[in-house]
Amino acid sequence: MRRILALLILACYILSMAACRSQPVKDPSAENPSTENPKDDNPPINFIGDEIRNELDENGNVVKTETESVYLTYEEVLDRCTDVVKAECVEIIVKNAYRTEYLFSVGERYCGEITNGLLCVVSENIDVTVYDTDFRYNHRDVVYEVGQVYYLVLLRKVSVYQERDEYINAAGNMFFPAENISNSTMHGTSFFDHTVLDATADESAFLSYTITELNKKENRALYWGTSYTVAEDLSTILAEADVVARVRIKKKSSLGESVIDRELCTLEVLGVYKGNIAVGSAVSAPIFMNRVQVGGEYLVTLTDIGSIYVLSAKESVFEVSREEEILSYLK
Repeated sequence: MRRILALLILACYILSMAACRSQPVKDPSAENPSTENPKDDNPPINFIGDEIRNELDENGNVVKTETESVYLTYEEVLDRCTDVVKAECVEIIVKNAYRTEYLFSVGERYCGEITNGLLCVVSENIDVTVYDTDFRYNHRDVVYEVGQVYYLVLLRKVSVYQERDEYINAAGNMFFPAENISNSTMHGTSFFDHTVLDATADESAFLSYTITELNKKENRALYWGTSYTVAEDLSTILAEADVVARVRIKKKSSLGESVIDRELCTLEVLGVYKGNIAVGSAVSAPIFMNRVQVGGEYLVTLTDIGSIYVLSAKESVFEVSREEEILSYLK
């Protein structure tokens, strides 16, 4: 039951936590996320638990989070992660009270989608208590030093609402310094407390074992979240959208205290130019803050994710004055 609850909260987290209080930095590795994302029947369980409690500063900014996590062994994490790499930390690109973003240059990739060799790993000020154990840690207990090389076991998060793809520690706050594997940690204690790998293992043995475990997984997800159109030309945006419609904004509401860049909008569907959606129906979609006004009419391109819709591209909201232009592409 706890794992089910954790997974449900994880879905909410992926939708909301991209809007951090820092100014995001464009990820040099950002590419169009693969639309061929294998279905993974064993989804990830990160630090998200039954409840997320945010601590705010005097300006309402999130400065600390407390939550719970289920316990996972190293082998279980390898079954759920999207990326495993050996990489050098080359820069700390964001560091504030809540969030640190590290830029890594990838030397070797053992699983995951190929990028241009750079990726950003995000660490946030989150206190974690592991269910039914004495394990406690904060995500920022793991500190990477510029110039040092590490093994990284990651989850890649994809969302149109993020400035870039985000990579996070897959679970258990794992820390693997390549030059000193014996000092590796997980769940705030020695890594070797959480794996069948012998504590005498050196880097070669660690890597060999990790690759063996990774190869047991047949259908590994390349990312978690929803792919979107990176291209900025209108013809591609329209071609790749599930829905193209004319809508009226009925209501706007908050997505939570940590979400500052978008709001949940209720859309009354006035006309449908593409997709399986009924005229006269009301649907919900997060839209970037201050992009639309209640009562206003707009043309939108959307992706259907089941319970709600999301924007299909960064530029997915258009003035009705462009209706004739948009219709010309859809003929």
